[in-house]
Amino acid sequence: MLGLLALPASVGLSYLFCYGGFEGPVDWAMHTITHGSRERRLPPALTAETEANVRDRAIIGTPEQVAEQIAEYRDALGPTGQFIARAYFPGLDPGIQRETMRIFGEEVRALLV
Repeated sequence: MLGLLALPASVGLSYLFCYGGFEGPVDWAMHTITHGSRERRLPPALTAETEANVRDRAIIGTPEQVAEQIAEYRDALGPTGQFIARAYFPGLDPGIQRETMRIFGEEVRALLV
């Protein structure tokens, strides 16, 4: 029984040692920061050009407007097209992210079926 747990335990400990919130050998060798910080930081401000590019590519609106825009992509891409919904952006409040995903799952998806 103990032998069955040895491999998963060693993999888990190796992961923690390399990426687990304290400086592991990978961080030391690559001169990177540790991966353990969960501090929420705001991203740097966008330039006017970058903001315009984001607004051109983002699908934003009421559930009906969002469903309509997604349907346009669906029609253009055909049955093999894929749509990836991203509801997180650096600095976004987690409560807003959850509410966005709830609305997408309950209201937008229902309009697309």
